Amino acid sequence: MGQNFHTPYTSATRFVASEMTVPLAEIDKAITYIRNSFFHCDGAVAYDKATGVLSWSGTLRLIFTTAAGVLVENSVAAGSVTLTDGQAATVDASETNGATMTVTARTMTTAATSVVASTVRFVLGYRNTASDEFYPCWLQMPTTGSSTPAATTRDVSVTGTVAEGDILSIATGGGYVLADASALATLQNVVLVTTGGTGTATVTDAGTQAGFTGLTAGGAMYVSETAGDLTQTAPTTVGAYVKCVGWALSTTEIIFRPDTVAVEV
Repeated sequence: MGQNFHTPYTSATRFVASEMTVPLAEIDKAITYIRNSFFHCDGAVAYDKATGVLSWSGTLRLIFTTAAGVLVENSVAAGSVTLTDGQAATVDASETNGATMTVTARTMTTAATSVVASTVRFVLGYRNTASDEFYPCWLQMPTTGSSTPAATTRDVSVTGTVAEGDILSIATGGGYVLADASALATLQNVVLVTTGGTGTATVTDAGTQAGFTGLTAGGAMYVSETAGDLTQTAPTTVGAYVKCVGWALSTTEIIFRPDTVAVEV
């Protein structure tokens, strides 16, 4: 057994409390810190594989049990960290309830001293060297790649001409029209256009979609008051409707997952 979590005995070690407490306390931590611990976010979490930026739009919260059996919460303010190939995003916990922590990128090298063996160190996830994908450990989040369902598409009839990235709503009598946050009737069963056309188009009901520009990673996506458009600013016009349809995974990609509810302003 290695000595990740204990102080090695020496030939002079005696079986007395003062000398047994240190290694036993470290074993306590190794067991209690890991069991039933939760890392979650008050906002959206996004990862951009092109840049390696892991971002979170709300506070990250870690809830875990200390060696003394006390449930505490640590937090990390909204922000981001950039990971290079083979790096892990980590947080070192504190037994002080309410403590504010930071996220650190650490390079993991095999056949060398581990940077993730510390009892108090929680690994949010890891950037794969070959694919550049982010693989969560303690942090639960949507990611790009195989961890996020790709868009399942279907062909539908549409009124007029629509383009890739447009938001549509099922129309009375069938077919689809451009969705508009100004009119509740155009916010039913909204879908996202993946391939535009005139009279017909290919759409998806849910999944990831690239091809956008200028998005704020982690920000929510809404149906706009401009027919067919998406926006990251919720409508504020009295009488309009707020309908969230997903989140931005990066500056160019969204996860489309529309709410069933539209709230009138």
